[in-house]
Amino acid sequence: MQLNILDHQSTRVCGFSIVLAIGIYGSLQSGIIEVQIPFYIIMAIINFLFLAKLILQIIKAYFQQFELIIDIIRDLIRTKIPSLQQYPFFQKLLKNQQQTRLRAQKNFRKIKVSVILMSRQILQNKKVNNNNNTQERKGTFIFQTNLTHSLDKVLFSEQSSNRLNKNIAEKQKLIE
Repeated sequence: MQLNILDHQSTRVCGFSIVLAIGIYGSLQSGIIEVQIPFYIIMAIINFLFLAKLILQIIKAYFQQFELIIDIIRDLIRTKIPSLQQYPFFQKLLKNQQQTRLRAQKNFRKIKVSVILMSRQILQNKKVNNNNNTQERKGTFIFQTNLTHSLDKVLFSEQSSNRLNKNIAEKQKLIE
């Protein structure tokens, strides 16, 4: 998606640069220097801003590619220079992105399990309400969840994330 946006922006920048270059060429033919200098400045600024954005996107892609190595370096810096943690800028910069992502995935799995259990219970309650047409119980829910089943699912997801953490630790040891 980001590449498509950059492609559209590059097309616009090139088109605008061509228009400015035509203006510069026309002013050169006419000998009007007052128009040439602003056109050069505008063209330089537009192209510089686009190139800066393009270079930042390339750097961002490399950071994503080498995220594991960068996280190891972040951990090393955090352990060697703990005083940097006092500054909010460095706290954000030195945060281990892989661990943060794993925590978010683990929390998402927990939420997903609980939502699925609640939706199943709601469906069961709707079936009960449809079967019992004599009594109308709108808006009431009877939650009879199988807690052991849900806990088993959560524990299984935590065990799989623990295995993933062990694999990451082994890769980090191999890199060192």
